[in-house]
Amino acid sequence: MKTKLISELQDEKYQLVTDSREVEAILESIGQTGHNDDTHGLLVEVLDGQYGEVWGFFGIVPLLHKHAYQLQ
Repeated sequence: MKTKLISELQDEKYQLVTDSREVEAILESIGQTGHNDDTHGLLVEVLDGQYGEVWGFFGIVPLLHKHAYQLQ
């Protein structure tokens, strides 16, 4: 699994998603339902109504020193 520091993902192309219902819906749409208990926040790239890169992290605050893991 590819990981990066959240500080490396500071880019306008990503949208922060921390609402539990939205996180669950995005994870289901990309076929990652097994991560629901572990993933509390996402950094999501949206491309013409589809998801590009999706990065998950623990907690709802994207602290720059935390690691994110690529889900898509």
